[in-house]
Amino acid sequence: MEQKFDFGSLATTQATSNIQQRLKPWGIYDVKFSGARKETIKGRKDPDATYDILKVRFDGDNGFYEESIFYPKDGDDKRPVYVSKDGHEYLGASSFDRTMTFIAQVAEVLNPEGFKKMQKASSVFKSFDDVVKAFIAVTNPVKGKETKLK
Repeated sequence: MEQKFDFGSLATTQATSNIQQRLKPWGIYDVKFSGARKETIKGRKDPDATYDILKVRFDGDNGFYEESIFYPKDGDDKRPVYVSKDGHEYLGASSFDRTMTFIAQVAEVLNPEGFKKMQKASSVFKSFDDVVKAFIAVTNPVKGKETKLK
């Protein structure tokens, strides 16, 4: 026995999705700070390996942006040497430099007073985990704060 379906209902069915898009690069977006958190993930190549990461997220009407920062490892503080077209050598920013700049920019923009306290406390930080804990403590009170993101 053949079942009969009415496929004509497709003409009035709305396709909806709750999947949020990533923000496109090079735009400037109105976003809200959604939060920062520490996460531990398993390695892809070595499933027994685990990696700690700091996740920082912003959400807006046009999509979201989430930065995943792996905890620094040996060698991440080395600045790469580049050679310009004229043959001059110059140093680039290390992975650690970029990470610390990102943390400083986000904390200072979202919570300037909290960032000043974090800067004062930084002399007693013993590990990147201390930086992450302080960053989360400084940014938690400003979850939902609106800002611009490029």
